[in-house]
Amino acid sequence: MPLRLHYSTLFIINKATNNSTILQEHQPVGAVGLTTYRLYYNCLDGFRPLFYTFTLFILAEMGNVLSTWVLKQWAESNQTSSGPTKPIVASWLTIPTMISLKLALSDSSLLYSDEDSFSEKDSNKQKSLDRYILLYLLAGMFALAFKLMRETYFTYRIVIAGRTIYERLISTLLKAEVRFFDTVPMGRVLSRLSTDIRTVEQDMVYVLIHMADHVLSTISILVVVIAVLPMGFIFSIMVPCSIYAAIGYLNLASSREIKRSESTSRSPVISLCIERLGGVTSIRAYGDIGRNTQQMFNLIDAYNRPFFMLWMCNRWLSCRIDTAAAMFTFLVVIYMIQSGMPAALAGFALSYAITLNNKTLRIVRMLSEINFNSIERIREYLGVQQEPRDGVQPPAAWPSKTGTIEVEGLTARYAPHLPPVLKSVSFCVKAGEKIGICGRTGSGKSTLALSFFRFIEAEAGRIESVLFSATIRWNLDPFSEHDDSQIWDALRRFNRSTLATYHKSRHGGQGGREELQHRLTPAFGDRPCNTEIGKLGFTHLGRVYCKLRC
Repeated sequence: MPLRLHYSTLFIINKATNNSTILQEHQPVGAVGLTTYRLYYNCLDGFRPLFYTFTLFILAEMGNVLSTWVLKQWAESNQTSSGPTKPIVASWLTIPTMISLKLALSDSSLLYSDEDSFSEKDSNKQKSLDRYILLYLLAGMFALAFKLMRETYFTYRIVIAGRTIYERLISTLLKAEVRFFDTVPMGRVLSRLSTDIRTVEQDMVYVLIHMADHVLSTISILVVVIAVLPMGFIFSIMVPCSIYAAIGYLNLASSREIKRSESTSRSPVISLCIERLGGVTSIRAYGDIGRNTQQMFNLIDAYNRPFFMLWMCNRWLSCRIDTAAAMFTFLVVIYMIQSGMPAALAGFALSYAITLNNKTLRIVRMLSEINFNSIERIREYLGVQQEPRDGVQPPAAWPSKTGTIEVEGLTARYAPHLPPVLKSVSFCVKAGEKIGICGRTGSGKSTLALSFFRFIEAEAGRIESVLFSATIRWNLDPFSEHDDSQIWDALRRFNRSTLATYHKSRHGGQGGREELQHRLTPAFGDRPCNTEIGKLGFTHLGRVYCKLRC
């Protein structure tokens, strides 16, 4: 069942964002969607890095299992040489010592008898001891080397994935519509660019590495237990594993929703802090410090409530997992005593049983700490509406001294559900003119300026940059500073030759200087603004190119 915040928390958060132009922050409910995992998978660069990482994890875990196996063989060989194997009933007091020192170095009776010292043993036992020490050392070095390799490589891939997500988020926000920043508080944007990105780049490294380590360790423990221990012991493991899975599922469902509530309640704190820092002079001047301070305290309390509940969930999890682990260990010890299991095998089994409990607890905790909630929040902003990318970038010389700007029937609004701010506005600004726009507050002066810079898309009408009604030559070279070859070079560079070649047919394809002269003389007409925007842009670029050739 999804977790619901206390009514006071919801009231504070909703009151902080209670504005008709501010959109409420979306908070998902339920399991994290597959799209979120696919996003992170793609940022990790697909299957190959994951395959390399998985291989390194397996090799490192093989080193751990090999170390334990060498100790077991060492203990069994010493038990065989020093007499019959003791039953677990006679030697159960030595089990904790065998577990802590891996059985091989704890019980002196496993290495030599009480009657003879180690110096009196023959050379075969010395060679056997040296061989097992060397094997244990090599197994430990093998495991250590691959652990270093896996953590270095996996950390590198996670950092690259975090950087990729950050770059995509920045690119998306920079290209977002201006309306997006009018309806979303800056605190939400900063929360994703700071806390969520830090979680993806830093916290995910620790959590994912340890999560993969514990999962593979648990799998290796189960494999070893199935291969070595009796079937009755194996079936006794499945019961606590099922209990752990049920407890983990309940904890995961609660902690996931609490973390989402924590992330949602963080944004109003950042937004209010930014707003109050910007207006701190006015707040002090009007003596309104107390009310603003109390408002900040209320938002901080609303942010701390999910944090407190999250720690309560962790304590709930630890209490139940530890209780189940203690009961499981007690049953395992009773089973080993009743079955008369050999001491070496009993120590091996009990060591792995305790390790299995610890690994299971950590797996459940890591599952609740995997912060795909942050990736989920970032993915939400990766899908914001983008500004249209069509149109022509005006040249540096725009608007030129010889051009005009015509606004015809311009109608614009800030959002589809809002009334239009500009209604059928039409005027013309000639070259060199200085026009002042007057009006009361809210009459649309700033909106008109935003429309010129295309921060607001026009719903109807158009704003056109107009060429002067003259020849192509005059538009490119109004002061006659260049010859025909330079003008033709500018036209060819900017793919404008087709504009003049149509004039070729009028002169029957005649060659020579007169033909070139005629091709540069067609005029744009009395309504040059009807020329395509792309052609106007290329003409402006040609004029700038000719100017730079001077």
